Formats: sequence, structure tokens, C-alpha cells
Amino acid sequence: MDLFLGNILLTIGIITILLLAGAYFWQQRYFSKQTAELREKLLEESRSKFEAEAKTTQFQENQKHLSDTFRALSADALQKNNQSFMDLAKTTLEKFQTQAQSDLKLRQNSISEMMT
Repeated sequence: MDLFLGNILLTIGIITILLLAGAYFWQQRYFSKQTAELREKLLEESRSKFEAEAKTTQFQENQKHLSDTFRALSADALQKNNQSFMDLAKTTLEKFQTQAQSDLKLRQNSISEMMT
């Protein structure tokens, strides 16, 4: 009977060891899968962050370019506007000066006629 009981205990021990080994390997496989999924998620988030930073940098470069372009166009428009104003002022002044000279000649002639 002791031999029979010893065999049963040995069988129970072997089954227990096999169950524990199976649980250990299942646990290792489960955690390996979880680790791989977490690594993939981390890699994807890193890529997303890198892409977002690249887009931010591109946006900032585009914004600077647009700002510089607008500044240049504004300066050009202002210069042309100033030139147009100066040309108009010159033309108006020339007309006024021509008219003033004509009026002056008329007055001088009138005065000359009165004196003679």
C-alpha cells in the first residue's frame, strides 16, 4: 500500500509540476504578447509625436515665409503709393505754379498798361 500511495503522490507531484510549468509558460506567453503590444503602441506614439513636431516646424516655417512675403509686399505697395502721391503732388504743384505765373504776367501787364 505504501508503494501505491507513493505512486499516487508521485503522480500528483508530476501533474502539479506539469500544471505549474504550463501556467508559467502561459503567463510568459501572455506577458510577452502584452509587452509586444505596448512596444508597438509606444513606437506608434513616438512616430505620431515626430510627425506632429515636423508639421509644427513646417507650419512655423510657412508662417514666417508668409509674414516675410506680406512685409515685402506691404513695403512695395507703400513705396508705390508714396511715389504716386509725390507724382500727383508734383503735377498739381506744377499746374498751380503755371497758373500763378500766368496770373502774375497778367497783373504785370495790367500794371504796365496803367503806368503807360
